[in-house]
Amino acid sequence: MRIPSTINVNTLKCYELKEGFGCTSNHVINCQNYGILCEKSPYTLKQLCIISIAQNWTEHPKLEELVLPEDRCMLLSLLPEDLPLELTVPRIPDNMYWKKCYLKKWPSCLIRNVIDKDMFLLPSSLVARDEHSSLQNVEISSTNSDEYSVKNEFSQLKTWKQHYLENYMKEMLENLDPVKYDPEEIKILCDICGPYVKMLHLEQLRCYDGNELGHGGTRIALNAVLAGLSKLQEVSICFKQKYVGINNFSWNVIQLSVQDINSLSKGLEKNRLHILRQDPNHRNEHIEYTFLCL
Repeated sequence: MRIPSTINVNTLKCYELKEGFGCTSNHVINCQNYGILCEKSPYTLKQLCIISIAQNWTEHPKLEELVLPEDRCMLLSLLPEDLPLELTVPRIPDNMYWKKCYLKKWPSCLIRNVIDKDMFLLPSSLVARDEHSSLQNVEISSTNSDEYSVKNEFSQLKTWKQHYLENYMKEMLENLDPVKYDPEEIKILCDICGPYVKMLHLEQLRCYDGNELGHGGTRIALNAVLAGLSKLQEVSICFKQKYVGINNFSWNVIQLSVQDINSLSKGLEKNRLHILRQDPNHRNEHIEYTFLCL
């Protein structure tokens, strides 16, 4: 759909005030509702082509081939929100599509530190901005700090694409069953989302109780995940599991093992973090020594 930017001269003449014309207080202007006519009007050939591209976008992903910005906006508004990330992340820059995906997946999770400026420019210049240099020091503090939430609220503005991919990684890792953990799938996902994930805030990690097999609780190996997120600057992690139930309760669910610490340290060896946070209830000499060695 072409967005009109000018008004026809003949249209302006129809609305010119004639001499001797006066409106009384009882005068009523009958307005016609042309919305119904627009809804029943047939699509143009260009609109039909864009609709066909949107319906077959999985097999033939085309976006840069569309020259006019209004055509791209129409295509992005028609694309579904459940497209595979391996197709959308490298091809769709930060714009209205990622905002639509975020609000569709998390409608009640409102955010304020987001960049809406230039979100209709394709490709977006915001994604190609120079990265800030990494800090040398690592800050260790509590995950439930009120001061942190207020300070970090506007500390760094993010694009809708960053917000979506960070929340996607967070939700996937928090709900991932350790028994179904596949290192190859995690590596592929980290390669796709890695350039856009700068903050990882995990409020829980599911634990598999392996006492019946002769060993303790097992969580997912964080070394592969953290090593694959090359742009990671901030990590906040809690190894507890929120909801367990009476029948499935085990102390391994809320206890931190040496294996978890070693996995965390290996994953952070190549990352230059700004901030590292962990649950204060899990602090012990093994954790403090591991953090000091990072």
